[in-house]
Amino acid sequence: MACVHDFGIIEEFDSQKSYNDYTPEKYDCVSVDDDIISNLSQNLSIMKT
Repeated sequence: MACVHDFGIIEEFDSQKSYNDYTPEKYDCVSVDDDIISNLSQNLSIMKT
């Protein structure tokens, strides 16, 4: 199994809720291969989130 990173958008973030469960289907996540993320890591590290 390839190493991937899943990205999704939480429309309404509730600070009182625990987001510890891994549920990519709930947030319509998109999987991105680790090789792509590794190539972008320097640029991503300076991005505000």
